[in-house]
Amino acid sequence: MRVQPRAAGLDDLEACLELRSACLARFCEAYPAEARWCPAGAPVPRIEDEETLRKHLAKDSEGRWAVLASRAGEPQAYLLCRTDQAKRQLSIEWHSPRVSPLACLQEEGGRLVSFVIRLSRRRGVRHISAFLHGPPDEVEALVSLYRGLGFEGDPRLEMLTRRLRLPPGRHRLRFRSAQEVGLDTFYGIDAAVRNWSREESEENAEISWRMWSVDPATDWLVAYEGENLVGTVQVALTRQGVGVVDHIGVLPEHRGRGLGRCLLTRALAALRERTDVVWLDVDQDNLPAVRLYQWAGFRVHHLHGGMVRRMESA
Repeated sequence: MRVQPRAAGLDDLEACLELRSACLARFCEAYPAEARWCPAGAPVPRIEDEETLRKHLAKDSEGRWAVLASRAGEPQAYLLCRTDQAKRQLSIEWHSPRVSPLACLQEEGGRLVSFVIRLSRRRGVRHISAFLHGPPDEVEALVSLYRGLGFEGDPRLEMLTRRLRLPPGRHRLRFRSAQEVGLDTFYGIDAAVRNWSREESEENAEISWRMWSVDPATDWLVAYEGENLVGTVQVALTRQGVGVVDHIGVLPEHRGRGLGRCLLTRALAALRERTDVVWLDVDQDNLPAVRLYQWAGFRVHHLHGGMVRRMESA
């Protein structure tokens, strides 16, 4: 018996709470505590509480709403959304749809997302977004679902290592801190390495200041080979004491020479006495960087990223 998805209301609260509880229990059974721990501090799984569910089912004034699929009276899946009519945008709640452990994610979840797409088209929504974050196989299954329905996006790899001692590499580099060269100079160098504007470099530094513990005297470094500037290193500590490789970069004219290994080794050395685990994230399609981090002992822990469907191209 196949039942089409429908808009959900407050009468469905108990069914959604039951399904939420089953989803959470399955997740915790499938993934040990270590896999659920996130060095960036994001909840894993990030699952809505009863109050959030209630707001969506009540279709509150902030544009929240929900859809539900049932079979023979049993809830199979639900999806929580928020529409911004002024911007003609729709966002799907984190890491969803929620699908019963006894149901098929691709089938029931795909049916719900397809239903939301049809409603969005009728309501003039221009694009739909969803954000995913969690263990690789969990995220990959959701990415496959969304891509099959016309969404685009590539999750980033969140990688960890506990191996903080590495050989120095074949290049002999000299390092000066951002404090030594001056922050203004450092921002200019960082912009050149990343191919950014100076303003973008300063804004990114401000984000690092706010999010993490950063000391420009030890954590932001400029690398030289002889007298030649070759790249930069930026590390930090999270508020929970986890090391972060925020960025390592080599100037375009010096790439392809193995300097990235030297910079990464120096980044880990800057963190060695302060933490026993280091985290970074990297684009999934940046294969040279992924191979470098794997060489250093980093392994994929979580994936995270957004998926977007632009309705104009539907």
